[in-house]
Amino acid sequence: MILKSDRFQTIYLVTPKCGTTSIYEAMLNWHGFKPNSPPRVYLRHNRSKIAKTGLYEEDVQLEDLESYYHSHRNFVWFSTIRHPNARIQSAYRNKLNRYARRFDYKTYFRGKCRHFLSSPKLWGNMNRVSSCIGNYIDLTQFIDGLIANGIDWDPHYMPLAKLLRLDVVRYDCLLRLESLASDYQKLLDMMEKRGVCTEEFERVPVLNASSSGNSTNLMLKQSLQSKVAQLYEEDFKLLGYENSLVRS
Repeated sequence: MILKSDRFQTIYLVTPKCGTTSIYEAMLNWHGFKPNSPPRVYLRHNRSKIAKTGLYEEDVQLEDLESYYHSHRNFVWFSTIRHPNARIQSAYRNKLNRYARRFDYKTYFRGKCRHFLSSPKLWGNMNRVSSCIGNYIDLTQFIDGLIANGIDWDPHYMPLAKLLRLDVVRYDCLLRLESLASDYQKLLDMMEKRGVCTEEFERVPVLNASSSGNSTNLMLKQSLQSKVAQLYEEDFKLLGYENSLVRS
């Protein structure tokens, strides 16, 4: 998925579980919009109005990204990245339902029943769905399941290096979620050098619903860290993240 600003000649390649909500909010703000609902929902409900300001969401498949990149080389290209330990925990908290539905439907059904019996106000809360399923699948079982079944079947689990197509796309800026505010400023500085006036742009909002109520812990126990390093070896190698944060 691509979020393209023709007005500011900037392209954001969407990387799930890496601060997507914050970047959508920021780019909508660039174009004068103040979403009163989740930014991606707001964009899709107001697509025509937003498109008139030069902001578009485009579904570009990985296999088509190389040609799309070459036809938009004059744009500033950026994306967001995140430490694999934190990203996989975020996926566990917020997207465990996708894993269970695909690979452990019996447990998925048990979790959904438990979720259904909770307050109707929580029925649309994906964190709550995954929390209910998480009563039957812990983080270790989840990671073991990903090792057994692979991670290329869903972009929320797929390695960032593969999603970013680092083999064909040369990014002007990769923003780390861990230092999003300062990295976002570097992006704005780069845009300024391209002739874009960014002085009225607000600071990037920190919006990450999947982490509410649960802090991400980079200090996983050694056995889990080794498994994450196995799953995301390419991300550790190509994105510069340390894979020895954990001490046994």
